Amino acid sequence: RVISGPCNNQNACWLPDGGIAFTSDRKPAFAYCWTSTSPVLYRADGDGKNVTQLSANYLTDFTPSVMNDGRILFSRWEYVDRPAIPIQSLWAIQPDGTGLSGVFGNRVLSPATFMFAHDVPGRPGQFLCVMTSHGCFYRGSIACAGALGLIDITKGGNAQAAIRNLTPEIFVAPVGSGIRGEQIYGPYTTPYPLDRDRYLVSRAGEIQLRAFDSSAVVTVLSERNCGLGWYSPMPLAPRAKPVMRRAPLLDPKAAPLAEIVV
Repeated sequence: RVISGPCNNQNACWLPDGGIAFTSDRKPAFAYCWTSTSPVLYRADGDGKNVTQLSANYLTDFTPSVMNDGRILFSRWEYVDRPAIPIQSLWAIQPDGTGLSGVFGNRVLSPATFMFAHDVPGRPGQFLCVMTSHGCFYRGSIACAGALGLIDITKGGNAQAAIRNLTPEIFVAPVGSGIRGEQIYGPYTTPYPLDRDRYLVSRAGEIQLRAFDSSAVVTVLSERNCGLGWYSPMPLAPRAKPVMRRAPLLDPKAAPLAEIVV
């Protein structure tokens, strides 16, 4: 065990400096509409020491990954100035906790949730992700699954044209259609882009290799007879290390950054 403590620690990913980013509910907080805790983003050294809180979100952060430019890409749920169910959008933060910024969907009502996001090698500004309802229902249970989306932020941070449904058999209502964005029920989860042309994904417990242009779908591992499945595919192969970003930390003794006039 690397990360321990009387709390839930999950969604871990390696950082370029050898540390670990993960979500944890060691901060006491709960979802406003339920009894579940609300994990937020943390980091630690590779041996689990020096655990540091990165996010100050008061609801839930989930499914972080490291972008090629070194930032941590993650999904964020909050109620500030928005409906209670959506919006669960994509955000990024530097590994030292600075530079928090919205990436996509902070005003998108459909889909309700973007999760398991990764930036795509060779496709600058494009992200592969799962698009789903806020409850992620599939086969009558909560499954963190849905449709697959390719998001192109060069077309706008909230633009409908930036959202491409890679699995059109799963209906994702466009904004303005009158259909609520949390009504998305699909079998796809934990996608992983291999290069600009192909990606791995779990579909109802089987691992598929698929092309971004929808020209090919290959089953790599079939769903197991006992009802268990395969999830979170990731190749064990060398890849370029993301850059290590670090912004200068603010000096608390420095001059104030702003003045508030009433």
